[in-house]
Amino acid sequence: FARAKRIPLIVVNLPLTQLYFDRSRTEYERQFRTFMRAASRTEQFRFYDLSRRWLSQHDYYIDPSHLNRYGAAAVSQQLAQTQVIPKSAF
Repeated sequence: FARAKRIPLIVVNLPLTQLYFDRSRTEYERQFRTFMRAASRTEQFRFYDLSRRWLSQHDYYIDPSHLNRYGAAAVSQQLAQTQVIPKSAF
């Protein structure tokens, strides 16, 4: 649908804490990032990975894998600063 309507698709992998990354989750996240990077090239969407951005910024989280309002604001600022969303999308 997005491609047919010429809507740019952007997938953001949200930040997680270091506490979240036990042995199995670290491996699953690695596999997920590898898959998404490859898929983003073949399917023509943008994958922006923030999963390891704020590993020890605990005041951004309500638990090891969910952002609170401060974390959500930080993600929004990061996306705006890096211009992940093209201006043509507005």
